[in-house]
Amino acid sequence: FTGRAYGEARKAGFKKFMQWGGGQAPSAEIYSLIQQPNITKLLPPGEVDVVVWDELNGSVAGELTEQGYGVILANSDYVYLDCGSPGWVKPGGYWCGPYREWYKIYEYMQDAKKTMPADQWKLIKGAQVLNWGETSDEFNAEVRIWPRAAALAEALWSDPTTGWYEADPRMQRFRSLLAANQIPSAALQPERCQMGPPYACTLKPASDLSEESVLI
Repeated sequence: FTGRAYGEARKAGFKKFMQWGGGQAPSAEIYSLIQQPNITKLLPPGEVDVVVWDELNGSVAGELTEQGYGVILANSDYVYLDCGSPGWVKPGGYWCGPYREWYKIYEYMQDAKKTMPADQWKLIKGAQVLNWGETSDEFNAEVRIWPRAAALAEALWSDPTTGWYEADPRMQRFRSLLAANQIPSAALQPERCQMGPPYACTLKPASDLSEESVLI
């Protein structure tokens, strides 16, 4: 079916395609399309980029870039914005957790870069946050997306060598701007924290404290 669908698209004049893909649960059958042994014939790497939806540790992204595919990263353990939500078919919470905090999202690309050689990393076209629709609608979608999506956006634009702590004043300011413009977004800290200097309510990571004292 996939081969026929791509064939019809090529006849219609399309030359570049995007395919989603991820890992699979342990099984004797290979049901993941992008892990089929003939995948490069079915989906030529020069024509197809793949959005990867599995977890970063053990991701198929490395296999795909090794085969020459361009990849857009969207690993569930970093950028699934609905993780940590309540359960919707039974009590006990959503299928994935915990909540993906902006701190982790900001350092996503730095962590991902460590998982593959530099020549393969050149085939990483970017990344995206994902907000699935099972428990999302027009009333809460933007609150889930903002300001966390901005953490990934800055990381993609600037390719930082520092971590979330250095980005904290910018994230706090960005959220304040969202609120000032009445754009629905999740609060990061109490409003009074923005009345003080940068880091007024943010603790420096323990690894950076060295001999500095923390005043409360």
